[in-house]
Amino acid sequence: MPQAPAMTSRTSRSPGRVPRRSRRPPVVRRRQRGIALTYGVTLVELGFETLYPLATGIAVDGLLDGRPPAVLLLVGVWLAHTVVGVVRQRHDTRLFTRLYAEAVTEFVAAQGGRGVPTATLAGRAALARELVDFLEFDVPGLLTTVVGALASLALLSVYEARAAGLAVLLLAVAGVLNWRYARSAGRIDAELNDAAENEVDVIAGRRPRALGAHLTRVADLRVRLSDAEARTWGSTELVAVAVTVAVLVLLTRDGSPSPGDVFAALAYLWALLAAVDTLPSTVERTVQARDVLRRLDLAGVDGPDPPADPAP
Repeated sequence: MPQAPAMTSRTSRSPGRVPRRSRRPPVVRRRQRGIALTYGVTLVELGFETLYPLATGIAVDGLLDGRPPAVLLLVGVWLAHTVVGVVRQRHDTRLFTRLYAEAVTEFVAAQGGRGVPTATLAGRAALARELVDFLEFDVPGLLTTVVGALASLALLSVYEARAAGLAVLLLAVAGVLNWRYARSAGRIDAELNDAAENEVDVIAGRRPRALGAHLTRVADLRVRLSDAEARTWGSTELVAVAVTVAVLVLLTRDGSPSPGDVFAALAYLWALLAAVDTLPSTVERTVQARDVLRRLDLAGVDGPDPPADPAP
């Protein structure tokens, strides 16, 4: 990419100042527009998903009142969502398969030139697939979880403000539990990635006892990770049960809400609960991706930092 002249560039560096390297891998920086498009369309899809309970509630009340055209909003939202989803999936497949090929090629060329052992390179090439999967599936999932939970909370408050208050309490508890889980998962994932990098050497050694010890250690680490996730999810579910029962009481005790309103409020509550349920797995994948990115050191494949601008 051509650079602006040094005299007018806002990013010009003073003599002796060392520029800070971007934390994003070069291959990601080159394809950032395509990635941003994917994430933007993901948010559009989330908007359609958020409209489903509202449109369904309107359709239910309309049909009960003898107004069949009330179902047209639901049909329109559904068809538009389908079209956008098909286009996004076609774009994603092409984008991320090419990104994976470029990422592995660049980091192997860079780290192979630094003398990194072939066995380590093979292990890290496998880890690169996990990083690309994170960008393709887990980042959109994280966006859907966070934005979807906030949207569901906002719309739930329209139907029952006290129910929204209980939902905020649930989110706070889930946040604390998943923060603790992230710390534990980070340590375990680092050990798992260490094992993945060494696995080729262990297999090449052809020593059954060493291989058995290696695989047993990997199994133990995965059990620890699964147990930590199960504890986090189970503790969150206990709070979710109490919140759900309380919301049901609030929705049915005061006044006489229409069936469509009750359905929509409960649907938004369930959408929020579904988002909370995905938090542990999303947290684990995020800390895993951070460790993988550190190991791949893709930020180094674009060569050394450029020299400082000469003094005038």
